[in-house]
Amino acid sequence: MTPKYSEGTWFAVPLREGSFAVGLVARGAPKGPHILAYLFGPKREAAPTLAEVAELRASAAVKVVRTGDLHLLDGRWTIIGQSRDFQRGDWPFPKFVRSDEIARRAWAVEYAEDDPGRGIAKIPIEFGASSLDRDSSLGAGAVELVLTKLLGDHEQGRSRRD
Repeated sequence: MTPKYSEGTWFAVPLREGSFAVGLVARGAPKGPHILAYLFGPKREAAPTLAEVAELRASAAVKVVRTGDLHLLDGRWTIIGQSRDFQRGDWPFPKFVRSDEIARRAWAVEYAEDDPGRGIAKIPIEFGASSLDRDSSLGAGAVELVLTKLLGDHEQGRSRRD
């Protein structure tokens, strides 16, 4: 399938209980299927418009993931539109942590700016001390599950504080 998205494409992610979250393609592999996506809450009752998401910034993301593009290609993740002012520098590619639990070793992993599927460096770091997200590539369905749980937890946390 020919990709219907590019860097800077906003999309709606259906959550498991019928609401939606929002994502932005921050990087795409030249030949697919990997993307780096910034993901945003709060839960929304319907897929938002481009005007509703245009002001979102990287710092507001609830999660940044490497994932497959299957649901962008098959239409399950609704494409909202293209950012008019997308600049890679505003959406940095984070490092991730890879750990070996048995050897008690860890590495910060860097990926190529032009290919979220190609690791380019593993830098040794202190085991268990990193605040980086775990190095993994989530399937499209796993992204929906993670967001459903994450945004449910955020909503519950907010309601307890209010």
